[in-house]
Amino acid sequence: MLLSWAIVAACVLIGLIFWWRATGGAKIDLTNSTASHEAVSDDGSAPAQPSASTPLDVPPGDTILLGTKGLSVEVKNFYRDAAGLGEGGTIFLVQNSDYSISYSPAGNEFTVMVTGLPADSARAKAEADFLNRLGIAEQQACRLAATVIIPMHDGVPGQSGPFSFCSGGVQ
Repeated sequence: MLLSWAIVAACVLIGLIFWWRATGGAKIDLTNSTASHEAVSDDGSAPAQPSASTPLDVPPGDTILLGTKGLSVEVKNFYRDAAGLGEGGTIFLVQNSDYSISYSPAGNEFTVMVTGLPADSARAKAEADFLNRLGIAEQQACRLAATVIIPMHDGVPGQSGPFSFCSGGVQ
């Protein structure tokens, strides 16, 4: 059972890495949710090429409620400062050389993809950034549907699971 879970997680991870690299980690300008969204470079310079128009419904207010396991967690409205919009409506909160943080509204879940080395340092930065961007404490983050993924690197097996500060978390 554990081996099959690890194989599924590895396949998902590899697919995400290939997709992320294929898209070049391009950011999408979400400053006007009713206008066309265009890819922009990391330094905010002019877009290289326009992307397909995709409307994004930005919830009103400074905070939003995310339902989890029969409970709700109030978080900062991360839609307003999103770094990009991906396939299937996935919202990227941040994308950089060490990690990306995304949210899937369809699944009501977050994914933290750690790509920087050393992985434990990059994971710690990503987790701290997640808490800061959502304006929540560790205990609240543990109630959210979130997966931390660290790909295989330098012969070290990849990992996926909850935040390091949650029960059963990725270390």
